[in-house]
Amino acid sequence: MYLTMSHCRVGLLSGVLLLGLRSLAVNAAPEWSPSAAEGWKPVVLEDLLVKEGSALDFSNLVEPGPAGKHGKLQINAAGQFVFEKQPGKPVRFFSCSNPMEYWAPETPEEIAEYAKQVRLAGYNCFRAHYLDLMLMIDTDTDHVPNPKQFQRWDRLAAELKKQGVYLYVDISSIWYSYYGNKVRGKAWGPEGRKVNLTGRMYWEPAAREHWAKGARLLLEHVNPYTGMALKDDPQVIIFGLRNEAGIHFSLTHYNKNREQELGLIGPFRTWLQKRYQTIEALNKAWRLATPYADFAAIPFPAREGVAPATADLQRFIVDTELELLRWMKSEIQKIGTHALIQDYNVGVAFGNNLTRSALPMVETHSYHDHPSAYISAGSTMANESAASMGMAYVSWANEVQQLDRPFIVTEWGYPYWNQWRYEAGLSAPAYGALQGWQMLNHSHEPIHLQARTTLRPFKIPHDPPEKIAERMAVLLFARGDVSPSTHTVEVKIDPEGVFSRWGGDGYMPLAIRRLTLLLHSGIRVVSFSSSLTGAPIQVDASLRIHPTAQALVWEDDPEAKETPNVVAMVEALKKRKLLPASNRTDAAAGIFQSDTGQLTLDTTRKIMTVDTPRSQAAALPMGSAPVKLKEVDIANQGESASFFVGSLDAVPLVESKRLLILSVGDAINSGAVFTDKNRKVLKELGSFPILAKSIRAEIVLRRPMAKNAKVRLWALAFNGDRLKEVPVQVTPDQIKIQLNTTEEPHPIFQYELVVE
Repeated sequence: MYLTMSHCRVGLLSGVLLLGLRSLAVNAAPEWSPSAAEGWKPVVLEDLLVKEGSALDFSNLVEPGPAGKHGKLQINAAGQFVFEKQPGKPVRFFSCSNPMEYWAPETPEEIAEYAKQVRLAGYNCFRAHYLDLMLMIDTDTDHVPNPKQFQRWDRLAAELKKQGVYLYVDISSIWYSYYGNKVRGKAWGPEGRKVNLTGRMYWEPAAREHWAKGARLLLEHVNPYTGMALKDDPQVIIFGLRNEAGIHFSLTHYNKNREQELGLIGPFRTWLQKRYQTIEALNKAWRLATPYADFAAIPFPAREGVAPATADLQRFIVDTELELLRWMKSEIQKIGTHALIQDYNVGVAFGNNLTRSALPMVETHSYHDHPSAYISAGSTMANESAASMGMAYVSWANEVQQLDRPFIVTEWGYPYWNQWRYEAGLSAPAYGALQGWQMLNHSHEPIHLQARTTLRPFKIPHDPPEKIAERMAVLLFARGDVSPSTHTVEVKIDPEGVFSRWGGDGYMPLAIRRLTLLLHSGIRVVSFSSSLTGAPIQVDASLRIHPTAQALVWEDDPEAKETPNVVAMVEALKKRKLLPASNRTDAAAGIFQSDTGQLTLDTTRKIMTVDTPRSQAAALPMGSAPVKLKEVDIANQGESASFFVGSLDAVPLVESKRLLILSVGDAINSGAVFTDKNRKVLKELGSFPILAKSIRAEIVLRRPMAKNAKVRLWALAFNGDRLKEVPVQVTPDQIKIQLNTTEEPHPIFQYELVVE
């Protein structure tokens, strides 16, 4: 809360305020920092390089290189990614990304090792993010890249190609792409402000030409190590035209001093004049009590709602986005490339969904508990569990999935310092597999050759809960241990329904979002002339925008008048037999189980479980009751944590001879300071060593055991090295493991179980 008063109001009022503030200071909660007394212990991060052949080597999931040997990536008639020489074999991409401006490897040996580590981690795709900034580091002249930086990139692309890793390349990542970047992040325009390239492209020809010149610079450059330009190399599967672009997004996040509105108002007035011809026709259509004298007098309308002026603004936004998209596509076609192209990868506005339907795939970004000001003092986050919020960030991502084309999530995250990060591995990776997402990319930097930084948001290579999440994800998502849903519900959206009844700036209500937790769901754009033709889809049920009201209703229920609430939604699914009779979903109690029965979320208790033949896991807050999965029982006897048991030999757990066991809770920087123990407001980031909580739990794997079976369990280092053997109890029908790191000097997160 902020209090203001004029200089003349002093005396008694200021004295009362001062006394009140002193009283608050006395009663305020004390600052909080982690301490050994609370069970925090230093994490050993001496070696991050995964050892070949270790239990953390997932390279068997990546087809040997070179990447591109099966030809270019295409989209088949079923709306799936395939390679041109393997049209009957759908491809799923498990991707990693790196903001290339800060990418560290320098020598040929370091670059080769980095590419190798990407493959060992199980990634078959690399998103080159901020590549436009990397190339311009320490340069003075626009579009004249730094040769040293280009050489580093060329080496990396070539080494990744050898390892069988494909490329998603951002042509333009940020608003000052390809401008001289003598001081990193400080590219300034002629008016002394950051260069708003992405926004200016909607109204300024010079900005478009700047972008096009940058695109030619990047795509036509011939890599001396591969002998090919990116535009010709089938290693490149997707070019991202721009990152986090779109008028809806820019008006919300980058409209300081109304910069975006001022740039768009002229084109908007021109668009209105073309639409209505005369100001009298506009005044009549907008039903104005006080008519405008001419088009030049029209202000920027409100963005929310369905008033005539707002509906026209939303129509203009879509038309303007589509016009720029057509122009960018034409420039890329002039360059000539085989790769798929992508744009508009952020936001959930219904109007933006119309724009996205003109692209061959849909892409999005979504984070849980994004910090307000990164790592600056005073930066805040809610520090709440995503499980308690019904996996809202996953649903936020999935609500823009268009069912007739591939859907990819190239940024998702559970940023530091949220204390519930241990949930991450069972969130987007599990539900992304349920929903059939075709690419998943945890943001950012899952691969580092060494730990050089403290924990901070969006940097995950040495953050225990987020790095362990990636090791769950490689099995749950990349290997496909979580099965796709067996039923599909679509939401049909049409242009006039969006503009006139729902609102172009509107988004899905809670009940519709909850579909993400239950079965395959997404949207289908209908009756829109600019949509690319997608794959034919079969659905089990459809919702649509009500023909006369602002509501989403079941298409087969003509009497419906309003969007169903969550309880009614679940009842409708059960009535239509889209959830089996055995399904545990109880919306009133906050329990949601997928139609496959493999994923269960209890929002009230903040418990998540994954129950598949090859991987079984649970996220269990401190004090949770034990959970019983099909073959695994898990009892958390200590701090809040996630526990995972997965087969490493691709057979069911009951047959597996080699298994990976993961357990992870919270982690934090030494010396981090927050305003209180709730950790909502950051005061100091802290430093090394990274600290984590100890784990106590009992895990029982129920399976028949041979009479002379020998079972061994090893605690693993961060790189997969076996640290020491841990005792286990074996009976004819189970293996019982007691995990207890409270007496260990350092936390342990990973174990290898071998049955001989």
